[in-house]
Amino acid sequence: EFFEQMSSPRRASPKKATSSKKKATSRSSRAGLTMPVGRIANKLKTGRYASRVGKGAPVFIASVLEYLVSEVIDLAGEAAKGANKKRLTPRYINLAIRGDEELSRLLHNATIAGGGVKPAVLDALKKKAKKSKRKSKKSKGDKKKKSSSKGKKSKSGSKSKKSKSKSGSKSKKTKKEKATQEA
Repeated sequence: EFFEQMSSPRRASPKKATSSKKKATSRSSRAGLTMPVGRIANKLKTGRYASRVGKGAPVFIASVLEYLVSEVIDLAGEAAKGANKKRLTPRYINLAIRGDEELSRLLHNATIAGGGVKPAVLDALKKKAKKSKRKSKKSKGDKKKKSSSKGKKSKSGSKSKKSKSKSGSKSKKTKKEKATQEA
């Protein structure tokens, strides 16, 4: 017994239980992120974007990506809710991006498959519609003025109006009668 103790004068401290070993924690969980920091670090290294990659670079990029994704999903969720839908489709993601000024500037070259286009009416078409309405209003006003001037000239003008309206109703009845006779 004495010799056994002497043979190993430098005895290491007794091994502690396995529970004392530190459990591996990911860099994402340390930073409080959902995006994978380790995977982004590998992509930065293998992509040869720079000769060296620091410790903080992938963490920063992961946090920026996570923020952008949360913004887009939040806006797309509102767009889907506005259309009374529960599922986020590429259409709502595209509408969210094109509806937000900053995201639209950031992703102006991006094409989202199945996203469609933002609904818009061209200005040229709007101007034509307004012009035609103005012209029609003027022409209606001119007709009213002419009919009112006829009424002032003769008293029989008001009687003629009544007789015209009666004849108009007769023509409607005859059209209805024709339709029933044909059927």
